[in-house]
Amino acid sequence: MAWQICHQGHFLLVQCLQEVLRCSAPARVVVVSSESHRFTDLLDQCGKMDLAVLSPPQKDYWSMLAYNRAKLCNLLFSNELHRRLAPHGVTANAVHPGNMMYTAMYRTSFFTLACPFTKSM
Repeated sequence: MAWQICHQGHFLLVQCLQEVLRCSAPARVVVVSSESHRFTDLLDQCGKMDLAVLSPPQKDYWSMLAYNRAKLCNLLFSNELHRRLAPHGVTANAVHPGNMMYTAMYRTSFFTLACPFTKSM
């Protein structure tokens, strides 16, 4: 479900707005991704891309890994969107918003140990 929420929403919105973006050039799309994309890949055990990893069976599901994979998809989407739309005057960028230090996820996890070494909004 994380992939559908964290990635497909971005994708669908931009697909619906593509013609408006082209007609509004110069325009830009900013996709909010995350540094957590670095902690995953979309490869199977043989090293081939496997989109089935985006919807694993319940026994293999881990929410943090699902989030990381969704954010990797955001980054790949932003790169491909820029490649396709730059000739039409539309720029696409992906950004990492920083660590959200005041959320429950941050306060109750190992992220608190990284606090002195990271930037935050």
